[in-house]
Amino acid sequence: MKKNIAGAAVALSLFLSAGLPAVEASAQATEPPKRELRSVWLTTYLCIDWPSSDSRGTSEAKQAQMKKELLAYLDNHQKRNFNGVCLQVRSMADAFYKSSYEPWSQYLTNTRGAEPGWDPLAFAVEECHKRGLECWAWINPYRFNRGNAARDTEYDKEYISKGWIISHNGYAVFNPGLEEVRQHNLRVIREIYTNYAVDGILFDDYFYPNDIPYKSDDAMTAEDWEDYQEQVPGGAPGKINDWRRENIAKFVRQLREQVDADRPDMRFGISPAGVAGKSAPQYGLSAPPISSSDWQYESICSDPLKWLSDGSIDFISPQIYWFATPGTGGYSSAAPYTPLAKWWSDIANHFGRHFYSSQAPYRMCDGNGSPVYNNESSWEDLSKQISLNREYTLDNAPGSIFYSAKYMDGPVCSGWGDYLLEHSFSTKSLVPVTSWKEHPVYAAPANLALEKGALSWDATIGRRGNEIIRYTVYAVPLEVDLASARNADGDGLDSKYLLGVSYDTGYTLPADKASGYWYGVCVYDGYGYESEIAVANYPNGPSEKVVLKAPADGESLDWGVDFAWSAVDGAVYTLQISPVEDFSKIDIECPELTAPGVSLDLGSLDSGKRYFWRVSSLQPSKLPVWSEAYSFISPVRVAAAAPVLVSPADKAEVADEFSLTWEASADDVEGYTVEIASDDSFSDILRTIKVAENTTTVRLVSSVLGIGTYYWRVVAEGSHYLPGVSAVYQFSVTHLDVGNFEPGYIVKTDDALYADAGKYKFENVWYRTVGNSNFSPEGNGSNNRGIAIAGDYVYMSGRKEASSKSDIYLKQYSLASGEHIRDINLSADGKVSYLPCNDVFSDAGGNLLIANLVLNVTTTPLVLHRVNPETGGLTRVAELLGEGLSAGRVDHCCVYGSVDDPVFYVYAAIASNKIIARWTVAEGKTTFEYVTVNELSPSSKSGFGIAPRTLALGPGEVIVDGGDTAPAAYDFSTGNIVNRLDDIYDLMPDGYRSNGIKYFTLGGKHLYVYASSDHESAGYTFNIISGKSASFADAGLLWKFPEGGMGKVNSTTCSAPVDVATVDAGSAMVAVYVPGNGLGVYRVTDGAASGISDVSVGGKDIVSIGRDGVVEFSSEVGCVEVYSVSGMLLARHMAVGSFRLPDTPGAYIVRFDGNVRKIIR
Repeated sequence: MKKNIAGAAVALSLFLSAGLPAVEASAQATEPPKRELRSVWLTTYLCIDWPSSDSRGTSEAKQAQMKKELLAYLDNHQKRNFNGVCLQVRSMADAFYKSSYEPWSQYLTNTRGAEPGWDPLAFAVEECHKRGLECWAWINPYRFNRGNAARDTEYDKEYISKGWIISHNGYAVFNPGLEEVRQHNLRVIREIYTNYAVDGILFDDYFYPNDIPYKSDDAMTAEDWEDYQEQVPGGAPGKINDWRRENIAKFVRQLREQVDADRPDMRFGISPAGVAGKSAPQYGLSAPPISSSDWQYESICSDPLKWLSDGSIDFISPQIYWFATPGTGGYSSAAPYTPLAKWWSDIANHFGRHFYSSQAPYRMCDGNGSPVYNNESSWEDLSKQISLNREYTLDNAPGSIFYSAKYMDGPVCSGWGDYLLEHSFSTKSLVPVTSWKEHPVYAAPANLALEKGALSWDATIGRRGNEIIRYTVYAVPLEVDLASARNADGDGLDSKYLLGVSYDTGYTLPADKASGYWYGVCVYDGYGYESEIAVANYPNGPSEKVVLKAPADGESLDWGVDFAWSAVDGAVYTLQISPVEDFSKIDIECPELTAPGVSLDLGSLDSGKRYFWRVSSLQPSKLPVWSEAYSFISPVRVAAAAPVLVSPADKAEVADEFSLTWEASADDVEGYTVEIASDDSFSDILRTIKVAENTTTVRLVSSVLGIGTYYWRVVAEGSHYLPGVSAVYQFSVTHLDVGNFEPGYIVKTDDALYADAGKYKFENVWYRTVGNSNFSPEGNGSNNRGIAIAGDYVYMSGRKEASSKSDIYLKQYSLASGEHIRDINLSADGKVSYLPCNDVFSDAGGNLLIANLVLNVTTTPLVLHRVNPETGGLTRVAELLGEGLSAGRVDHCCVYGSVDDPVFYVYAAIASNKIIARWTVAEGKTTFEYVTVNELSPSSKSGFGIAPRTLALGPGEVIVDGGDTAPAAYDFSTGNIVNRLDDIYDLMPDGYRSNGIKYFTLGGKHLYVYASSDHESAGYTFNIISGKSASFADAGLLWKFPEGGMGKVNSTTCSAPVDVATVDAGSAMVAVYVPGNGLGVYRVTDGAASGISDVSVGGKDIVSIGRDGVVEFSSEVGCVEVYSVSGMLLARHMAVGSFRLPDTPGAYIVRFDGNVRKIIR
């Protein structure tokens, strides 16, 4: 559900409905969070946890013993303030429940297939819910046999006879490559969540048999080789694991679709190995911070990041089964908990999903199962892990699942549970909100009553009939009023008042809460949201109800409306507008109103539709009360008056620089969209330019279009109107001459012929240097230190003098020809200390940004401005201070993500130091962190040197290239180098006093371009290297350029910036610049690539592109990826028939089902 929040305040002070509060990654809060998954693995395989080996059987006595054991576990988990249990119900193609498809488990009855006489899952769900615990069904979808155990039930014989089973080294699984197997598993899981009210589904980390043959010399011996060849004719032996990983990912996608259709509020996630991220570079992410083989990816053929990327799972629960503190227990050094938890939290947040860590109290036992490490040191470490989860979460969604139950409160380990309750789980918690899902809005429970020490209320019924609906119950001291009882984050009532969760419509109060309290009850759904609160025994009664005055009930309205209601003494008000009478969906909400009325624009509502509105009142220390609801009819939209085209005239020829001009719409529109197409039906829109309502001219350069005939029109747009479309005019570009902007300019190159590097070709497009007599720097170039490619241009940062009061500007060059188009004077807003406009760069969203140089970022802010290159206007997007630093000169910074994103990161390295700074900007709030690195490249250096540049590879990995150091990638959480050029003789720079580096991908390869020498050597040169991954370790040198160097002028800043723009699937443009020496652009071409084609509308793939940026396909496609021209992944959509391009105008690369297209928005 999406809401339009009107008014200055966003927090709801009178209603305690659950939102998703913004949370910064900071030190642990003094109180446990209200939102936190707290669960435990309850293992039935081999009777590890339950039932005990002695209790297995089918007699009534055995049943009673098993139930007693389970209840002991559940009682302990409830007592320790857990909120869930993960019960293993299918470990080996068997069942701890009544199944139509598989035999009863031998771990239940001693004999596979034997009828137990009861239903353990039904019992477990009922008993969990009695205690307010969620019950998740832990399932393994593939395991069939291990060690050649007997498999002779009728079910087993059927699976084997159908050829569904493959095995390796005594380990047998259902063949993931068979669609029949996938459908069988989907049926098995659907039966579980249909017949039992489980709250979630969880897979563990077992998929293909361990080390199933995959190498080129043995893959053909694998039992699934024939399936591979049938499905991938001619598939290479060495590629079989790629096919296997896709088989797993396909099933996970299918289950996601099934769950979303059947029970969308039920959570589904997977628990992979703790070190499982080999594919991270494929998604533009940093590799895991631990150097280790990836068993999950290589040996059992599954890719957890693929599941996250596909949006197939709600959470990831990696098994980080190591301690956080060195010397704790016997397993502390293999893979420290801290950096892995940080990495997984960042990864999950990157994909918009939750990270619930699986943790290992079982490590308190030695290899023989003896609890030799069951001591306070281990308990403290496990508690620290919980604190780290809370610190690292970026989405208010920490969580822990402990392996396993018997190590929590016995029978193996004891004492840890008490420690946990005292130090980590002292208050109860609710599960985190799955905020990315559409969800219903429930009203407060009706008819809440208090009688004889018990609360009761009416049941809330969902629309589907199978929703997860339970209730949160609070007890608040009578002296604490409703407003004071709220959670500080605005997430309902504070959890210190939370008594528990009821899956029933009643709750018996504990004796110490039966008097002296008022009580609140909320509906608590499967998505984690709470409803408004119902209250009993509140001492001050309800507020006075308002009477709605205007508009009248049923009135048809205009767009601007004055809502009014009767005044209530001392009250604050909330107005809600809903398309449904029960207000289960809210379209507009205005909280914290102090006057009995508000003026609203209804432009966000649908046209000509009935809506409902109501107002609540909240008087001091009283309860909120809703008014009666009125309805109204929203206005009907009509087309805006069409703009009238002025110039160029229809069928005119245009000059090299020209303007499109029109007369404004007669209506009060909010802006215009200018569209340029190659045909008069606008099925092939080449450029889309959005401008404000007061703009009636856009400036263009012919070279960005090329020679040809074009059509243009202007669309008037506004929230009150349907689009108003002008007539269509035609214009022609008949020649493209350079020199019109820079008289006398001709294109020159570096005159070098660069040898092909395998399938890759390299050529100079244009070259402007002092030595070529076509570049005239201002002094030594120290006031022009940065470049960036944006659209069809290269921009160079500039200031008139080394002063905070200096005028600032950007030089604009044609990317295609190198011609100096113009100097863009920037607004005075950018005149900030110490030196303004020290650098220019772009983010992942294509925004052009500038930043200043600061001598001490602890006192002088680093300021980022977004540039409008058309006007020179600046918008301040971040103002960053580095509190606590001992030194603080920052020359350059970079942005990971887009400044338009809810969360983005800014990295900088401190000059002449070993400090990397990172600012996390989340919803306008900034968190500052820094790390002192443990090593440099080369190791003999003592600091980065002057003017270091940074290149962020992910939220937690950044390359630093300084004035004294070579490029090296650092793990921000540890300060360790994770990728370095040292000891790779032909890749290390010849001179370190240069500081530019960029990373890009082309033709399946990973490439870096960086400065490889400086003024102290033969002259500035650059390297382009390529490898199979983002690691320097497997890279090789492709080219060193320009031949002879770009020059030897020392700008005193060590600047040698580079930038890259991916033009299409087969080529990229590389810009290199050395202040005081020159600027050039080169083209890298993948000779094996067919190249990217401009979008072809009307073909077999894309059928239309709307003016709103919506791209329609001829049929559903499996995966759509949208990239910026610099190669940054901007969006991914799964199984869609259409998608919407980003709002920012420009060129985008779209990949879908094996096709690649370039689309201009």
